[in-house]
Amino acid sequence: MINDLIHAFTHPLVRSEATALDPCDRISVRDHIITVEIGAFQAERGTTQRIRFDVVVEVQPLTDEIEDDVDRILSYDRVTEAIEASLSEERLNLLETLAERVADRILLAPQAQRVFVRIEKIDRGPGNLGVEIVRARTRTLDVGCADWKIHRTPSCCFWPIRWFLALTSQIGLMLRRVTTAQ
Repeated sequence: MINDLIHAFTHPLVRSEATALDPCDRISVRDHIITVEIGAFQAERGTTQRIRFDVVVEVQPLTDEIEDDVDRILSYDRVTEAIEASLSEERLNLLETLAERVADRILLAPQAQRVFVRIEKIDRGPGNLGVEIVRARTRTLDVGCADWKIHRTPSCCFWPIRWFLALTSQIGLMLRRVTTAQ
């Protein structure tokens, strides 16, 4: 638990390195900013805001030579396509829903083993407000046949992060109310 808290607010790349059981390969898309309509509050409806994505994917190392062929790897395009596809499905209220959809799409790639998805609203509060999830694929054997399944990390592991984000969001709303009232 203490290691989780130490790494709770570090960049997903740093945390993935610190929490990996074995050395692994990673790809990342950092500071990917998109303007989109998202949010549960009335003030967020009918208007767009910038959101930033930081995604780190731990990938299964290739057993064969790469041969400098982009089709043999999990490319950055797969990550950005997962983001775009998740955003194009429907208007969402929650960053949590968006993060889940992005992670699920990325984990469909055969090489993807674990994914860290951080999404932040840049323009919403006094700082960046956001969510971060970690999802992993686990290997299970079913009648002698390898079958990959997505494993959801229990949300209870992230209560300190969610509590902090909720608190900072409320402080930002109170500050806006005070400023508006003056």
